[in-house]
Amino acid sequence: STVRPGERAVLLGPGEIGEPTVDDWAAWSDTLPHEVVTGLGARLHRHLRPAATTTLRSL
Repeated sequence: STVRPGERAVLLGPGEIGEPTVDDWAAWSDTLPHEVVTGLGARLHRHLRPAATTTLRSL
């Protein structure tokens, strides 16, 4: 689909809504996922979300 000026574009994420993952970008650029993440510049606006939590029970 086309993104217009002012619209939000998700370029990297967990893949839950169809956005590319770090592994996707690494495969496309023939490099390691670590290289993709460390290559992101400081000007990139980031939205960080807390990790999903899991409740563990003892048996």
